[in-house]
Amino acid sequence: MADMADVVELADVLRLDDDGLGSLAGERLEWALVSWSSSMAASEYRWLRLVAEFDRRQLYERWECQTCAKWLMWRCSLDSRAAHEKVRVARALEHLPLIAAAFERGELSYSKVRAITRVAHPAIEQGLLDTARSIHTAGLEQIVTGIRRARVLNNPERPENRPAGRRSVTFRHDDDGTVVMIARLPAEDHAVLANALDQAMDDEPSTPIAQRRADALVEIAARSLANAPAVSTGSADRYQVVVHVDAAVLTHDDPNAECHLENGAAITAETARRLSCDSNLVRLYQDADGRPVALSAKTRVVPTAMRRALHARDRSCRFPGCTHRAWLDAHHVHHWSDGGPTHLDNLLLLCRRHHRAVHEHHWTITTLPDGSLQFTNPDGWALDQPPTEVHPINLNPDVQPDAITPDWHDRPEYHYIISVFADPPGLHHSTWN
Repeated sequence: MADMADVVELADVLRLDDDGLGSLAGERLEWALVSWSSSMAASEYRWLRLVAEFDRRQLYERWECQTCAKWLMWRCSLDSRAAHEKVRVARALEHLPLIAAAFERGELSYSKVRAITRVAHPAIEQGLLDTARSIHTAGLEQIVTGIRRARVLNNPERPENRPAGRRSVTFRHDDDGTVVMIARLPAEDHAVLANALDQAMDDEPSTPIAQRRADALVEIAARSLANAPAVSTGSADRYQVVVHVDAAVLTHDDPNAECHLENGAAITAETARRLSCDSNLVRLYQDADGRPVALSAKTRVVPTAMRRALHARDRSCRFPGCTHRAWLDAHHVHHWSDGGPTHLDNLLLLCRRHHRAVHEHHWTITTLPDGSLQFTNPDGWALDQPPTEVHPINLNPDVQPDAITPDWHDRPEYHYIISVFADPPGLHHSTWN
């Protein structure tokens, strides 16, 4: 460790211009890097505390972000993997006070904390902390990988042979309106299904894997029904979900008018308006007694040529921060049932989630005089671009400048460390992360 009297004044170094840095002594430049790294680690801890609180309150939902990671990708300019890791680490630190305290003091880098939180448990937290302090990050990653592999191999509850089981697929309707499907398949059949889901799955990693599988399953079913091409960009002409809806529902003239699916299940007026945004229409004409007297030819709300032009222009969901490029719907900014025209100036692409947000969660879209779009949430807050102001973070005088430097002097005994942490006495396998 360095003599604190020799530690540079970091703030003075950071204020140097290019000429000043060029003439800075090598030792001072080295200590400036180390000191700044320790301070950045401490600042990262404080930032992750904010992430944990933001995630706990689920404040991202008011911006129609599906997860906290999705919000971080948009508002904080993180890539998908980094955003998900930040959220995971922030959640883990709430249950690991020793590691959190060392992180706050700048003794551990974020890279080290990210690694040990994959395997940390209160029963082995102190040992992992001591190990992390004493070795470099690459060695720590090797230990963590070994611990995870050993835990799988040593788990007595791990089934070695999976029975074929009884093949079955069951459905039940849940109270929230969704349908729960449970499937039991032999391993070889599951492999076929899993491969099909992987092929059909959306490539947006910010969406939880379970939801991506659900979307892929519906996509496979839709392709089977319509014998559609492998890649589809919208809902029209792929398959039919028949909706019976009175014209008065679409125009908001009579919210109590008929609005239901072919099987009789009721849907809301806004759901019907969303589905009719990008669909085929067949008009049924009735006499004064309500008896059908005529049926129109099927027409497409958005013609095929216009849909191609729309995809060429938008390419992905237009909702700010969204990157979805598949399973997109053509949305009328001014709904056609309210007199809105079906042309490119009144159309935009929205993914299914954000199409629902506009129709059923009461977001509004306004075309501004310059032609740009403004999205406003139900509380009246306009969803603008990420802020450009950067607020400086003050250095923490309590952080030792070289706290982040490991104090190891020899190659650690990796196999011994892994054996100690992989199966500690008194720790049941069900409590592992």
